[in-house]
Amino acid sequence: MVEMSRDRRVCLEKCAPRCTAPLSFFNKTLFVFVAFVLLCAVDFVHGAGLTENVISGCAASYDPNMDYFPDKVQVQYASNFQVQYFNNYKVITNTQLWQGGTVTFQNILYQCGTPPPQGFDGAQFVSVPVRRTAPLSTTYMGFIESLGAPSSIVAVENFADVTSGCLQSLIQAGKIAEVGYDINMTTLAGTYPNVIWTSTYDGDTEPAAFKAAGLRYSFVSEYLEPNPLARAEWLEFFAMFYNREKQAQAATEAIASRYHGLKSLVAGLGLPRPSVIWANPAWDAPGMWEVPGGQSLPAGLITDAGGAYTFASHGAEACAWLCRRVPAQPRANTISSGDPSTSSVYVNFTALSAVSYADVWFTDVWATPADAVKQQPLIASFASYKNNRIFNSDKLSTSDGATDYNEGAVSQADLLLADMVRVLYPNISDGYGTARRWFRNIATENVTLVGPTACPVNPAPPPTASSAVLHGWPMWTALAAAMFLFGMNV
Repeated sequence: MVEMSRDRRVCLEKCAPRCTAPLSFFNKTLFVFVAFVLLCAVDFVHGAGLTENVISGCAASYDPNMDYFPDKVQVQYASNFQVQYFNNYKVITNTQLWQGGTVTFQNILYQCGTPPPQGFDGAQFVSVPVRRTAPLSTTYMGFIESLGAPSSIVAVENFADVTSGCLQSLIQAGKIAEVGYDINMTTLAGTYPNVIWTSTYDGDTEPAAFKAAGLRYSFVSEYLEPNPLARAEWLEFFAMFYNREKQAQAATEAIASRYHGLKSLVAGLGLPRPSVIWANPAWDAPGMWEVPGGQSLPAGLITDAGGAYTFASHGAEACAWLCRRVPAQPRANTISSGDPSTSSVYVNFTALSAVSYADVWFTDVWATPADAVKQQPLIASFASYKNNRIFNSDKLSTSDGATDYNEGAVSQADLLLADMVRVLYPNISDGYGTARRWFRNIATENVTLVGPTACPVNPAPPPTASSAVLHGWPMWTALAAAMFLFGMNV
């Protein structure tokens, strides 16, 4: 048997009394006090509730008295959606789904991990924050990217319509499915989206195919908003599905501030207002030209940029025999018919020739000046043609012909206005530089092709004190309680 060393035996004899003796009154009191403080701190944090929305994960428990959405949006410019907040759910109401429509639609967004509310017949219930989405229009994708959530997209209609380099790379990696314009329901259902974003033009608010597949959906009508800031504010609409209201509210306020600042800068120049045509050949009416109405988004953009829109007076009573309303059938990248002042009208070439003096012409069709005179030889007499001042919105395009103007520009009203200002006043300094992003001079500039690029890295934020209320507070409570009881019994 090995004998214990003298040094070790002496050590044990000296240390044992301290290890086995009960805590002194002072140490015991201090121990219990620390445990009590921990319990009070945990109770305080829990009682205070969340300080920010949870953008990742679900609630670990449900407290009916807790406000799960401390970050809220306040809609200022958009007129086609409203929101009401309740403790664990929010009610989004679409007030206009199509031009002239009076039917409303509701989405009930409830915090994941809490029970959905009762009632709301006919509404679509969606658990938030969403993780997998299917935006069935390219304009929606710009909003989603602005929120830093491109990786949430699992399905789109047509790959060829996508201009975002980030989304192209996700498509190449097989992370996004193509469902087609006719919507392949088997493919769409197989992507398991938490929500499908789409539009309705005919009053169908209960798509049978979506309902049969048990898929959740929401309607988007940003295209009906009559001005750039109202349309850009739909960023807040999409943000509510991701619980990212704080981010969206800050972004839209910044966009509005820059937009108003640039508008005021131009208005204060005191320069003559350049006259502007915005017209394209009507695809379904030979000899007619489609122009935006006087109260439409393009008209407002031109005015805010310091231009004089030549068809500003064209509305419900201004057309006379020179123009007619756009047919009811909607088309991609155009505003659907309704009041001609806010959508589009058709004019004949006689009406167009009456404004041949216009300094600038915007088009979505011609790639070169030769294309313009091939379409209509008399355009060669127009001032915009003679002075090489015809612009197409295709500067950022893909090899398939998709343009970022119909994707990224919608959510960035300030940059869109800056682009317009640089066209109308190329020699002024507006704080945005001199390069245009979307409008291209068809006589002097080439298209910039967009290909797949790496997506910005947007890692999930680390847990915060507020998220600990949902996920971590029971653990800290248990630890504090154990310390308290241990201290009382030693």
